[in-house]
Amino acid sequence: MARAPPWDCLRTMWMQGRWRRAVVSLLLAVSGLLAVAGARERWWPACRPGDFDTPRCLALQDDRYDFTAMPESWVPVGQAAELAGASYAALALAVALLPWLLLRARPPVAAAAGLLLGGTLLPVAAALWLSGRAGEVVDVPLVSASALGWALLWPVAAIAVVATLLAPVLLGYVSHDTTPWTEAVTGGLLVLAALVAWPATGPRRRATPRPSTGTQPLVPVPQTGS
Repeated sequence: MARAPPWDCLRTMWMQGRWRRAVVSLLLAVSGLLAVAGARERWWPACRPGDFDTPRCLALQDDRYDFTAMPESWVPVGQAAELAGASYAALALAVALLPWLLLRARPPVAAAAGLLLGGTLLPVAAALWLSGRAGEVVDVPLVSASALGWALLWPVAAIAVVATLLAPVLLGYVSHDTTPWTEAVTGGLLVLAALVAWPATGPRRRATPRPSTGTQPLVPVPQTGS
């Protein structure tokens, strides 16, 4: 009996969803780790735990160093922007694959939805990467328009909002501007999402009916008076 070609085996595994689940989880984890690495570029070693009020750390808390929402006066710090751009690129790929797992739709529909969702993050990733390489803010087409797509990606936007609110609680420190290591909290939430994505996107188990015993339920027979 002839064996199926390796490509057919890989294609079968892909269509069954096992590889897609693994790739999505891996991309989410990579995105989270890159976000943590970008945060380290900005905050280490100036903002060690317990040293958030030192002059060096207070200077870095200024929004001029924010690479997630770059102001016109943005100042690069190491390779923080490039790492953030790579993080967004990995997140875009993960988001592009999610419709294949969640919609259970035909391949053309899932591919179109993935391109729409992932495409909203790619301009942001390109802007971060190119700005980091150039050392100044680089205008990338469709960045402003892609902001409208965040309404479709509200779970991703929610991660960023939760990280902004959670960072002061975890660190026990409220900044006058940007709380140190906020991007690292975002990365941690993405790694947590990677761990949740594998079981959450798995095949749904159908309830198996119990086998019939073949006996009829006992029905009480009303007794008549004699």
